[in-house]
Amino acid sequence: MTPFRFHREARAEQQLAVETYTLRSLDVGDRFERALSYCLRLICDEPETWPLWRGRPGIRSHRVRGFPYRMIYVIRDGRVFIVAVAHGRRRPGYWLPRLPRR
Repeated sequence: MTPFRFHREARAEQQLAVETYTLRSLDVGDRFERALSYCLRLICDEPETWPLWRGRPGIRSHRVRGFPYRMIYVIRDGRVFIVAVAHGRRRPGYWLPRLPRR
């Protein structure tokens, strides 16, 4: 499993989304957390497998199953760096300034 880390804003997005779903229903909040964990595990198990975001080299994404979210990530220095936990209806690419400099 490839090591990973979250951009601080991506971690905040994740926490806010979990809180939002949990306020709706504890069950939905739990399912969302499990879906996020599963998505992260798939990414870390095979980081090069998932599609490029809009064909942009080095930027990949994976859909969070059952929810309108994607984990956006890059691979740097042998680690997965989660740049965003992005809602599908949010402005595409809003997180681009978070990308690490090469």
